[in-house]
Amino acid sequence: DEEINGIKTIYTKFIKYLDVNDSKLSGYFLGKQYKGVVSEEFDILRFSNKKIINIELKSKMIIEEEIKRQLNRHDYFLKSIDIDLEVKLFTYIQETDELFKYCDCKKEIIQCEFEELIEEIPTDFCEQNLLEKLNATSFIISPYSDIKRFSSSQYFFNIQQEQAEKLLKNSDKRLLGLRGGAGTGKSLILFDVAEYFSSNKEYEVLFIFCSKMDEDKIENIDKVVSFKFTDIVNVDFKKIED
Repeated sequence: DEEINGIKTIYTKFIKYLDVNDSKLSGYFLGKQYKGVVSEEFDILRFSNKKIINIELKSKMIIEEEIKRQLNRHDYFLKSIDIDLEVKLFTYIQETDELFKYCDCKKEIIQCEFEELIEEIPTDFCEQNLLEKLNATSFIISPYSDIKRFSSSQYFFNIQQEQAEKLLKNSDKRLLGLRGGAGTGKSLILFDVAEYFSSNKEYEVLFIFCSKMDEDKIENIDKVVSFKFTDIVNVDFKKIED
């Protein structure tokens, strides 16, 4: 009932700026959920050819950190549908009549007016729920073949991957090994850990691919990560020892 009241309130605000026949009032999916390798719920979704709009509804005010945490997760999740689709996220608080928008460049939320939300809504829309396109491979990526998504942090770790990542980051051992079957995300975890140590702890990190790799691919990866990336053929072990 609270979410229905929230939707009614948003509608009354929309029609202050839009004609009732405006296409921006159509094409919404309400109360949709994805269940798979990860689970997520969405109050209001709207898909178009170039953009995804997500509006979350809260009956009462909650701390801004919780709003930001949810929208940050939704941002990663919805960008997994298609990296070329722009994602715009909002949260409406009915109790205080406040609207917040998510700024993905800063990973922050700021208060905004409904005019800003309406301006972001395209006139076109898709009748298909694009959540149905998602599967396990949407979240477990290979940084070797999809470095663009890695550099944009558009990936998720499941519970086992999170545990492995934390063990690697927090260990005081000088030599560690990571074991797992094909497609379990070993490379993604190692890329994430290498990025963590090179950018957050100011270490010099060298990531060596275990066999020969095309030079163009090495260059593409090396220029977007904060650590040094190469393959084993190009490693000067004498220089490393020195």
